[in-house]
Amino acid sequence: MNKKELSFLAETFLFANLSENDISLLPCDVLCETYTYARGEHADLDLQNEKRIGFILSGECAVMREGLVMNILKKGDSFGILSVFSNEAYPTAVIAKKETKILFLGHDDLIRLIDSSPRIAMNVITFLAGRVTFLNAKVATLCGATVEDKCIAYLKEEYKIHGAAVPFPISKIARKISAGRASLYRALNTLEEKGLIEYTDNTVMILCPDLIKN
Repeated sequence: MNKKELSFLAETFLFANLSENDISLLPCDVLCETYTYARGEHADLDLQNEKRIGFILSGECAVMREGLVMNILKKGDSFGILSVFSNEAYPTAVIAKKETKILFLGHDDLIRLIDSSPRIAMNVITFLAGRVTFLNAKVATLCGATVEDKCIAYLKEEYKIHGAAVPFPISKIARKISAGRASLYRALNTLEEKGLIEYTDNTVMILCPDLIKN
């Protein structure tokens, strides 16, 4: 890693709470690679069959699954760490929304950093625990007793990404939250009658964000 890469990683979860002395003791021959992606290009997490973790240096990426935006990544955000420690293929696609630079760290070098620093090991464990907690909470909310509950839970998460105007293709959302289309339409009608949303042209406009969030 060069000084510029070290300086950037110092601002990410990986090097959180590391002092300058801690960083100086890390392996100096860890290899980072930086790639630039044009708008619409996919960021490839696998290189020569080695899985990698990616950090957004600049620009913006969308995390997509089955045509749906799952998350928006900006400078300092990371992706791929779950797949680094798994034999499964990365379940989502990371696509540049505009010109984006991404720093990649391979599996073997990530393990070397973890082995060299208990603080980095704890940072990784804490990050993974946070992801598991987030996913468990998402599963719990999407397993609500009613389709209306599931719809609100979905809108709550998408509000963080899209703001008040949430893309809402009925067929895809119905599959995503395990609901029938007719039931989902009824749930949307109920939310409209309550004055929480408006639904037109495959878009839900959230009229009362505070109520949706709570």
